Amino acid sequence: MKLETKLLLVGTLVNDSPLLIGTGEGQWVDMEIVRGYGGQPYIPGTALMGVVRHDYDEWFGPSGQEAEYFFGRRDPEASDATQSHFVLEDALPLPDSKPHVVVRDGIKIDGKTGTAAAGAKYDYELLERGCRFGLRGELTVYSVDGRPAIDTDDAFVSRIMAILHRGIRVGAKTRVGLGQLRSENLALYRFDFPQDGVTWFHSLDDGVDRLTPYTPPSTSLPAFDGLRVEAEFHLGRSLMIGFPGLKPDGPDKVHIRSQEESIIPGTAIKGVLRHQTERIIHTLRQPDGGMGEGDDAVCQNFCQDLFGHVPDREDGANILARASRLRVDEVVLSGESRSVQTRIRIDRFTGGVQSGALFDEQPIYHHQETVRLIITVARAQHQEVGLILLLLKDLWTGHLPLGGEIGIGRGLLVGQYAQLDYCRDGEEKRIVMDQRGEEWHFSNLEWAESCVQEFIEDMTRNEPWA
Repeated sequence: MKLETKLLLVGTLVNDSPLLIGTGEGQWVDMEIVRGYGGQPYIPGTALMGVVRHDYDEWFGPSGQEAEYFFGRRDPEASDATQSHFVLEDALPLPDSKPHVVVRDGIKIDGKTGTAAAGAKYDYELLERGCRFGLRGELTVYSVDGRPAIDTDDAFVSRIMAILHRGIRVGAKTRVGLGQLRSENLALYRFDFPQDGVTWFHSLDDGVDRLTPYTPPSTSLPAFDGLRVEAEFHLGRSLMIGFPGLKPDGPDKVHIRSQEESIIPGTAIKGVLRHQTERIIHTLRQPDGGMGEGDDAVCQNFCQDLFGHVPDREDGANILARASRLRVDEVVLSGESRSVQTRIRIDRFTGGVQSGALFDEQPIYHHQETVRLIITVARAQHQEVGLILLLLKDLWTGHLPLGGEIGIGRGLLVGQYAQLDYCRDGEEKRIVMDQRGEEWHFSNLEWAESCVQEFIEDMTRNEPWA
């Protein structure tokens, strides 16, 4: 066996949303991010390789013999097990990038009461968006009996570059918008041995700035298999997703921000969608408000299949975790206004002000902002399109508030525009809802109504949903 070719992939990764690659419980928070190399946050090569291999299988089918050569054979007990010939190194922050770590709080919502579950508050570290990481990957091809062991190296690296060009999601909570990585300045360099051996060894010390990039055949990724929703709203009045005020002379509580911009975390959006889904299913099955064990099982099966499920102690050892097929992106706002409001707590017995209960907060208010929601559902079925339409209707009409303090009218949205693109098994459909002008526009209404009707029929049939 002799060294035949090395292909070197270099570029930059930028996290367009906060990044959470955790190491477990820390001294001060429940989840710390991974650090190394002088205490700087970084992206481990194991995380990158795992995501790239998963996406490779998702877009181009299960790994065959050729892919196993590049990624390695997974079964360590197999007699013909091989090590990966493709390597992705740890992605370190670039010298001109300044990683900024923040702490966020999270809670678990009780699906029946709509309030925070007791003892379910937690906090975790995040690497703020906008950090730039150096990317370096290497593919090695050997020859056996004078012939390359594999002759599809160009196709392989072309597919890897296509995956990176589209973007990947790394770390925890990727289904609620975290860990979105965008690639920049991707370049590929090819070294054929022995003629390029000296150039290869020089590149290890001097870099590749003076070398000419190699251009493999281009590869395009297939269309997304499922449903993608892009919807635009504006705030009805105000919104408050609370975060402690960090300035001594500032308000006690402010709306959560990222890089000094107001945001709506994906956790807040997805939690509301799941809770409203449960309410819709229970209403369809028991309009009078009652609910039997079978009704609860239908709701749980449907929600766990769509929104995912993390087993707890009550589920038992036979219940496996499920990844969510529904993904929401974090919303970054601009154009909204901010104003400090002073509030008091009233003693319900005397009707007077409760002593020591004066506080101030800073929600955000409607001005010129656009709330852009992006929701995707992998491998979506028609009845799930129907559910998304019902959820979108509740958001659109102001019946489904986001955030906290909804009891005093916060969190309502006003719908402006939405586009739903569905692609599954060769079927392609598009629904457009537009209320920005004087006339209301709704395209493909008949297909939308059929999807809603299919969801209603599935939820109201007697046999359990699966």
